Amino acid sequence: MVLTPLFLLFCVAAVFRILWRWGARRGRAVLPLGICLSFILLSPEVGGFIRRYRFARSLTGYERVIHDLESGSIPVSGELQRIPTAEAHFGHPVLARLGADKVLMVEFLIGGGFPVKHSGYLYSSSTAFESDPVVVRRWPKRRKIQESWYWVSD
Repeated sequence: MVLTPLFLLFCVAAVFRILWRWGARRGRAVLPLGICLSFILLSPEVGGFIRRYRFARSLTGYERVIHDLESGSIPVSGELQRIPTAEAHFGHPVLARLGADKVLMVEFLIGGGFPVKHSGYLYSSSTAFESDPVVVRRWPKRRKIQESWYWVSD
């Protein structure tokens, strides 16, 4: 988000460069604008790669928190609550609750954006969470990553 104005400025400069240098450089004058457009096309793929890498790197820590919640060493109730010990470790909020039929749901928030965009990982001890009204309201976009793990976004 911080780099977006700089990126837009670079795109405008690339267009002006085409106009000013077309006579002398022809095709090479289009190169900076082509680079800008390629960044737009490649950013979803690069972002997905970074997310997968980040998840794989953090998974053992996430699983430790899940184990502590399931064993009872960290208490969890039916209300969505912050897990301060996990939050201190990960630097982002970690929320947990017991849903219907004692389904444990843990949210590891990893990002936010403008104006109000959140994303993270959701662990569910059962696939029954899909119909849970809290999950449906909080996370309209969900994609399964692996067994019991979902990428979520609002």
